[in-house]
Amino acid sequence: NLLSGLFRSKEVTSQECSKNGTVIIWIEPEKEPTKHIFNDLPLLKGELNGWGGKFFFLSGSDKENVNLKSGLPPDLPDNSLLGIDPDFKLLNKFISENKLQQVSLPYVIECDNKGNILFTSSGYRIGIGEQIIRHLK
Repeated sequence: NLLSGLFRSKEVTSQECSKNGTVIIWIEPEKEPTKHIFNDLPLLKGELNGWGGKFFFLSGSDKENVNLKSGLPPDLPDNSLLGIDPDFKLLNKFISENKLQQVSLPYVIECDNKGNILFTSSGYRIGIGEQIIRHLK
């Protein structure tokens, strides 16, 4: 399972990920592009909840999540989890396997219920919630 071991508080199964789809977002909680996503997604919370897929927000270390002590902002989609991808090893593996030159954080991967990648986004992007919804249809 791609996400195995990244979440301490909840075991994430491949069945959960494949039911409706998954959005994985690698973040830097204290930087503006991540804060922009935290402000953008709540605007479409109803539609994103209706989709029913999981949102995984991954930082590179516990230290980065220190200001998210109480968890993710409350207005994100209901199926959102915060986890740690130590030193971004999973992201770096994805970059290497897909022969990507360079990515910027936040990095978004949206997958359908079969694991097919529908959409990726690297760095700051206006309207990321709308982009995600567009690729669900």
